[in-house]
Amino acid sequence: MASLNHLQACNAGIVSLGTGAQSPFTSRVELDKKLDSKAKVRAVVVQSYDFAIEAIKNFDMSKGDEMVEAFGQNFPRMEWIKKAFEHQTHHRGQATIYLRMQGIKPPPEKLF
Repeated sequence: MASLNHLQACNAGIVSLGTGAQSPFTSRVELDKKLDSKAKVRAVVVQSYDFAIEAIKNFDMSKGDEMVEAFGQNFPRMEWIKKAFEHQTHHRGQATIYLRMQGIKPPPEKLF
């Protein structure tokens, strides 16, 4: 579950950097000991995706070239948004491998 908590924290954090929208999470949720069940973890992961979708929908594209510095990196807002997508794709790949190793068919992707 720690990996999913990490995914949630980065979804909200990186999208917040890109869009300027305020993340709904005020602390390092990935370290929250109260997220001790599948249902609780799922709820915050879904909340992080809901936040990301709304933040990107409401993003003012004219600000896409504004530079934002974080983690010792300085990128345009649009690059931070792309990095959020790259990060979740990385973890989707990890989860797919784990599921297959357990004999579970991963859910299908919607590429187009």
